[in-house]
Order: sequence, then C-alpha cells, then structure tokens
Amino acid sequence: MSANPPSRLNPILIGLSSQEFQAICTWPYTDPFVRRLLLNDIPQRVKFGNCRIWVYRDANGSLVGFGTLDVCCECSEFTGGKPHPYIPLLAVNPNLMGKGYGTAILSHLVDEAALLALEGKCHDVLFLDVYTTSQAAIGLYKKNGFIEISAQPIPDPDEGGKTYIIMAKRVSVP
Repeated sequence: MSANPPSRLNPILIGLSSQEFQAICTWPYTDPFVRRLLLNDIPQRVKFGNCRIWVYRDANGSLVGFGTLDVCCECSEFTGGKPHPYIPLLAVNPNLMGKGYGTAILSHLVDEAALLALEGKCHDVLFLDVYTTSQAAIGLYKKNGFIEISAQPIPDPDEGGKTYIIMAKRVSVP
C-alpha cells in the first residue's frame, strides 16, 4: 500500500444498465471469479434481492473501484435468523491496486451497513466471504476488524473446489 492513502473517494450508486457497470465488467481482473460474480451473481442479487452497487471515483474523476452491499439471509445461522448486511463483491481496478482504494471502499460499505442496521433494516453484523487464495483481501479485511467465523474453509464447486472463508464484523456502535 502507498504511504499516502487516497483522498476521499466519491461513491456513486449505479444500476446494471449504467455505463459505469459496463466499464467495470471490462477491467482485466487477475482472478476469473471476479468477472463471473460480477456478470452472474451481482445482477441476480440486484434484480431479485436487496443488492446495491457503488462505483468509486477519485478526486480526478477516474473510476478506481466498485463495491456491492446486499441484505440477505445467507449467514442467518449467526444472526438468529435475521437478515444481515453482506458484501458479495468489491474490487479495485487491477491497474490501481496497492494504493489504498480497497480500504476506502470497504470503509464506505461498512458505513452503509451500519446505517442499514441503525435503521432497523437488518442485523448489525456485516458478513463477507473471501477465497483463501486471496491473501491480500484477507489481510485487508483483518486489518479493518473482520474476523474469520467459518470453522474450516468451504469448497466452491463453481470454482473447481477452490475454498473460501466467511468473515464478519459488528457494524453498530455499542
């Protein structure tokens, strides 16, 4: 990560038909699962669930990353059956990684999840899952207060048995 974190990013809520969504779908992701989730999972979550997509622009107006936040019940065994906030996917433009943008995007998504919980729309624990091969992402999440809650890595049949872990963070103020 660079010594100087990025200045405040401008989050912009977008739809599936936006030019920004089309742009992020063309980025050269190093992990194929990012494109698969972006093209297959996220549209389903937006159309049939409560998922929102933000893109983030830097002070110069450049598109530097995106993040998604859903309210769902995928990890409801940890929330007493209540819906909870969940980050299905977030990514930084692969050409801009290591500059602090991931931290800024994650911070915005945590704030949005806290607002949803404060409004009573969901539980106050934010969940995400991350592939065990994504060590940089795991480090980012741990650095920002997420803890691993899955007892063991979980195999993903859509990714040839690649494994992922579930992480969580309480987003409310005690």
